[in-house]
Amino acid sequence: MNSRLTVMMAGLLMFSGSAFAESTRYFQIEGFGALLNGEPESVSLDQHGRMGLPPEMREVWNRPESMVTAASLWRGGIVVAQREAPHLLWVDIDGSEVTLVKNWHAPITALAAVGGRLVIGQSAPGALFEISEPGKEPTLLVDSFAEYVWTLEPDGDGLLMGTGQPAMVMSWQNGNLDVEVEIGAQHVRSLSRCGSMGIVVGGAEPGIVYRQGTEVPQALSLFDTEHQEITAISCDGDYVYAAGATGAENLSNDNGSGAAVGRKRGKSSEVRSQLFRIDPQGAAEVLAGSNDEVVFDVLKATDSELWVSTGALETGVPFGRIYSVGRVDRKVSMVAQLKSRILTEFVEIGPAAPIIVVGAYGGRLTELKRNVARSGTYLTSPFHTEINARIGAIELGGIVPPGTTVTAQLRTGQTSKPDETWSDWSEEVPFPGGSPSGMWAGNYVQVKVSLKGNGSVSPEVSRIRLAYLRKNLPPFIKEVVMLDRGLRLVASGKDTPKSKTVDLTGNIATRDSDGLKSKRRKKLKARQYYETGAMTLRWTADDPNGDTLRYDLWLKPEAEREWTQMLEGVELPFYSFDAQQLPDGYYRFKVLASDAVDNALGDARSDERVSDAILVDHSPPIIDDLRVYEKDGVLWAEFEVQDALGPLTQATISVDGGPSVAAPPVDGVLDGPAEKFNFPLLLGAGKGVQFVTVTVVDGANNRATAQAQWRD
Repeated sequence: MNSRLTVMMAGLLMFSGSAFAESTRYFQIEGFGALLNGEPESVSLDQHGRMGLPPEMREVWNRPESMVTAASLWRGGIVVAQREAPHLLWVDIDGSEVTLVKNWHAPITALAAVGGRLVIGQSAPGALFEISEPGKEPTLLVDSFAEYVWTLEPDGDGLLMGTGQPAMVMSWQNGNLDVEVEIGAQHVRSLSRCGSMGIVVGGAEPGIVYRQGTEVPQALSLFDTEHQEITAISCDGDYVYAAGATGAENLSNDNGSGAAVGRKRGKSSEVRSQLFRIDPQGAAEVLAGSNDEVVFDVLKATDSELWVSTGALETGVPFGRIYSVGRVDRKVSMVAQLKSRILTEFVEIGPAAPIIVVGAYGGRLTELKRNVARSGTYLTSPFHTEINARIGAIELGGIVPPGTTVTAQLRTGQTSKPDETWSDWSEEVPFPGGSPSGMWAGNYVQVKVSLKGNGSVSPEVSRIRLAYLRKNLPPFIKEVVMLDRGLRLVASGKDTPKSKTVDLTGNIATRDSDGLKSKRRKKLKARQYYETGAMTLRWTADDPNGDTLRYDLWLKPEAEREWTQMLEGVELPFYSFDAQQLPDGYYRFKVLASDAVDNALGDARSDERVSDAILVDHSPPIIDDLRVYEKDGVLWAEFEVQDALGPLTQATISVDGGPSVAAPPVDGVLDGPAEKFNFPLLLGAGKGVQFVTVTVVDGANNRATAQAQWRD
């Protein structure tokens, strides 16, 4: 028997029987945001929260140790620049590669194909080189014009180049290098020639969008995104689509923790990104935004939608995503999730050809085809039931056209992350759901949904719902205490003078891990006020399942064995009474809490707790033989105190109505029911009348007072 099966069977034995008496609960995932928080490994998610099959994808090329810094289409393949040697490769669409340059002396940060030639932009120092055809050595075109070359865009027979330090747009045409645009930023990170709007430029440090053209001969600040940089620019008619990013530099090296060449780390490591739609007058609206992903490239996918490639902030996240954003309606969908953490750019092969997506870390080229994938998988995040639970039926909502299928599976475990101790996946349950064979139980559960299409039609899943029944655990009584003598509690709502409302429950409500509110205990309140002779027993209890609790109360004198029931099935966790109802003595109270209200007959659980010994004492202490006498010219006070039950808690003395001070007992410790006192008053004998007042208090707050005089 394998270890996983052993673990599952052990769990079933542990959870068998009638321990599962709580009402059935449901773990439900529905909506775009909730589904996106799972693991959409190979599915798409539209703006309405419908899961479907993504475009068919094929991994063209992958170098796990590589960091891709630039890419470009050239001669039917993709040219890839790497930080590691070989620094420049040509990759055929079938995945075969040819080394163009094995070792390069500086970082390659931009590539472009112009007139059949490959133009190479390097940084630190900035320079342009070209390769006329594969196998030829690169030749220098121009250098010493800027420190960094960030972007190269074909422009007719020449190209436009965005530089950093200084931040310029330069044109390279027929061997001539001219300055087209100068901006007041540190770097030009993106640019595009946008018809009548002229050249639109995305700056870095700060992230401002500029434009310059026939109507605007000097660079004009079009819109300030209030981000650190503009990572991508795309134009369509009279609108500019600009991706503003803050913290993109934190994702720019091979471990995601350092800055790229030429870019300084910002004051904050916060990563934010927004996609803006900007008109020629600079009026902008936000189409999409994220606090944990950065937009790196923007592609016009159709007349109504843009595609954006993103990079993830968290270093442990092994994927990047492609989103679709409505150009007018601003609806956001996830097109696909790829196995590279940062997707830096799209490479278009042709109008009807697949699109190549460039993954920076673990260098990867992925082909996105125009047809729909034939299969895909979605995993929920492991759901914590909070209490060991028996898992029930899976329910799926959606549409499954003919020729397509949807199935679901589940697995369970006791750890927050699935490991070798988890069970194997259950058998597949076909749409619209049902219970897999066997018994499934655990503290965590995960659901896998598998979709299959026919290459042109995809099924849709809009809801995943899983039933589970948690083990009913007993309530727990935390404490049983007697409040200060004289405090009385009454049920809230009764009008009593000089009273205040007190909360008897605290924060007891529970919440399922998926954010859905679970059963919430009724908030209990009471009015509190002072009444001579009142005593109030107060207890606090909680129930792990959030069940409603009812209480029974018993009483017995400490020296006896038999309990006498005082209350049965009460809701409020206190009992106030007049101390005169009980004779003097020590008593113990026992509280039993039961969750029977919310559980089936015979399935209730309970807990009980006994209080410490509680003193009921109506008799005040007795002060005997109080006298004041003279000894060696100093006045002394002497007296004895007796209490029927004790202990004595306070003894004070006041001289001639002055402030009271503690009276020290002969044995030095005020702790018993009987004490002797004999101490100097630190007053010399003199003329006139002097009197002393002695006050003693016992453990039940009974007090006694006596006076004595001294005549000279």
